[in-house]
Amino acid sequence: MNTRAINDHQVIWDGITVWVNAPDGVNRGRYSGRIKGIDVHHDLATQIRTGKQCLACGVGEWEEFVGLVQKHLGVTLPEEARPTCKVFSFVTRSE
Repeated sequence: MNTRAINDHQVIWDGITVWVNAPDGVNRGRYSGRIKGIDVHHDLATQIRTGKQCLACGVGEWEEFVGLVQKHLGVTLPEEARPTCKVFSFVTRSE
């Protein structure tokens, strides 16, 4: 597990997933390299006031996540945080 403080946010990565936590400890962003899942969240006060958590949630590429985190959180993610795992693909079998 790797951790770096960037603009008062804590960035944590393990080679598969990247988390971006706000100074108050609330998770503001997550990228899953296995399923290319993106979550970028409002701050806690906005979540409480509006009842909405997601600024941008869904499936996307690493570069999209990096841009969203920079735009909404002001955090430039380090290149070494980029997930290095293979993308998980769902396999369905017909009986």
